[in-house]
Amino acid sequence: MEPTRFLLDQNFPKPPGFDPHVLDRTVTYEHFSDRWPQHAKVSTPDWLLCLLARSDDFDGVVTLDRSQLTQSTEAVALALTKINVVTWSKGDEDPVVLWGQLLAYMPQVCARPQAGKPRVFTIPNPRLGPKHVVLPNELHATLERRDGIRFTQRRREADRLMRIELDRRGLSELAAILRKGASDDRSAANDGPQ
Repeated sequence: MEPTRFLLDQNFPKPPGFDPHVLDRTVTYEHFSDRWPQHAKVSTPDWLLCLLARSDDFDGVVTLDRSQLTQSTEAVALALTKINVVTWSKGDEDPVVLWGQLLAYMPQVCARPQAGKPRVFTIPNPRLGPKHVVLPNELHATLERRDGIRFTQRRREADRLMRIELDRRGLSELAAILRKGASDDRSAANDGPQ
C-alpha cells in the first residue's frame, strides 16, 4: 500500500532535528518550498497550493493558516480539488509541539478520509487546564473517598510493599528516599499552616 502523502505549507516548520518518516512510514510529508521552490519564493495563495497539491497527487495539505477555510476562493478550491486539510485551532505552537501533535493525530486523520470525500481536520491545541493539574493530597483524598482508607494507613502498607520490592531487587538503599519523605511529611504536619 502506498503511503498517504501530505504537503506542508510554506509556514509549517521543517522537522526539528528528526525524520518523521522513521516514526510512521504510512505517511510522507513534503515541504512546499522543497517541492515547488519557485512558488515558495513569492507569495502563493492557498487556493493555488491546493491545485498544486492535487496536480501532484498529494492526499492532503498541512497548514497553520486556518483563516483560509473562511475565504471564498480557498473554500471553493478545497471543494473542487477534493483534497484533505489538516490545520490547528490556533497555529501559535512551537515546531516540536506542532510535529508532535501532527504525528500523534495522523493515524486518526488517515483512518477517516474516503475517496472523493475530503475532510478538514482541526487539531486541538494542547493546553493544561485546571482539571489537568492536581496536588498529590487531592489524589489521596479521592482514594480515601473511594475506599475509606486513610492516608497514614495507605502509606504504611505502601511503604512495606515498596521496601520488600526494593530488597528483592537489591535496591534497599532507595528506601532512604521513603524515610526522608515520611520525615518531611511529619515535619510539615507539626509546623502546621504558615
